[in-house]
Amino acid sequence: MVTNQQQYREESASSWQRVPLHQAYGRCRENIAGLLESRPEAAGLPVPACPDWTGRDLVAHLVAVCRLVADGAVRDPADIRVMVAEGEQALREAGVAELLTEWSQLSGRIEVPAGQPVPRNVRVMTMDAFTHEADLRRALDLPVPADHPAYPDALDLLATGLSASVGAHGLPAFRLQAPHADWTIGTGEPVTTLRGSEYDLYRSLAGRRTAGQIAALDWGGTPAGPWLPAFTWGPFTPPTEATETAGAAQAG
Repeated sequence: MVTNQQQYREESASSWQRVPLHQAYGRCRENIAGLLESRPEAAGLPVPACPDWTGRDLVAHLVAVCRLVADGAVRDPADIRVMVAEGEQALREAGVAELLTEWSQLSGRIEVPAGQPVPRNVRVMTMDAFTHEADLRRALDLPVPADHPAYPDALDLLATGLSASVGAHGLPAFRLQAPHADWTIGTGEPVTTLRGSEYDLYRSLAGRRTAGQIAALDWGGTPAGPWLPAFTWGPFTPPTEATETAGAAQAG
């Protein structure tokens, strides 16, 4: 299990605070819409992190996911991929402007009143939107804002998933340490520490970095090999060939 989640350092807490998830999701939607509206060429631009997708396909995926969550249609997580694929197919003829209009309308239906439990689907949807915003930014050679409000919860959710995978593989625990937060991944006393920027760790946990790129991170001198299989979990599988380089895709 993940322990010591989001241990904030006082000097950087102002730029690494959780906000209500509907606000974080709304920021992702607004950012993606802004990128596609201000750069019309992005609609047809290939997205390297998502093979066979263009910018239009990326937003169609996000609208399909938002439809399912807004309609309360997701009952069994095992069905989500098929349902999303069907939703994407239904939107295959929609243009970017139509997709963005529907997305704006749908997103207003997922807001959760303050103090109410947030459905896990909303957490996953927000993480998915943030991940794909970063994908689109990489395709456009633009950085992800370091103070993006989706970062804290999305990275925490990925750390939780990786932790479960490490446990399922029977691997020893390790500490995951970013500049603003840290986690214990797996169960028991950590035997090493994986350090990196929030951006490099996020992209590694979200299936955007190859096994070689993950191994090249700072593992505190411990060979990363035993843990690499655990980075394939849920919907995430490290690519066999690099689709992006490590480092400077996060704005300071």
